[in-house]
Amino acid sequence: MASIAEDPNVAIPNVHSLGLKGVLGYAPPRQMDSYAGRVHIRELDAIALSNQPVRIMVMAITGTSATVKVLIVINLYRWPEFISHCLQFVGGINLSGNRSSSLPLTVSAIVDRNHPEQIEFGWNDPLENSFVPITSLPTEYEGTIIINHNYYGNVNHDESINIDEINGTSVSVGSHSTSRVT
Repeated sequence: MASIAEDPNVAIPNVHSLGLKGVLGYAPPRQMDSYAGRVHIRELDAIALSNQPVRIMVMAITGTSATVKVLIVINLYRWPEFISHCLQFVGGINLSGNRSSSLPLTVSAIVDRNHPEQIEFGWNDPLENSFVPITSLPTEYEGTIIINHNYYGNVNHDESINIDEINGTSVSVGSHSTSRVT
């Protein structure tokens, strides 16, 4: 059974209220723990009224005494300029009540040679020394290359990557764990 948010009678007015023409696809809802609190994420790709493709990330961050809902809407052709700054801002929200807000926050990108069509982004949790995956964004959209990346080396040896700049993000080679929008 579809949730109320996926009911066409509810979804169409919601899409229009966001300034969108329509939804192209969506990723399964997911949740994870991070230093910001418990994060619930829903992503979808849509066409804005300006006919530009956009990725919408709806994030609800729940903590011990509050919940914050964050909506990130980013142009799919221009995400390398903005995604790191958006995720860094959201990651700076601390609702967990037990962690220092003065910890340095970094956003990382993971390029997976098995999934060259996307790049995964997430937060580096300084307390747990772990990576918290948040989203995957396309390297190409409808034939337009958004970002170039090439691998050097092979899977049994050290690898390096040559990639166009993603503002404010460190990039590494690894495996993806988030679902892409379909």
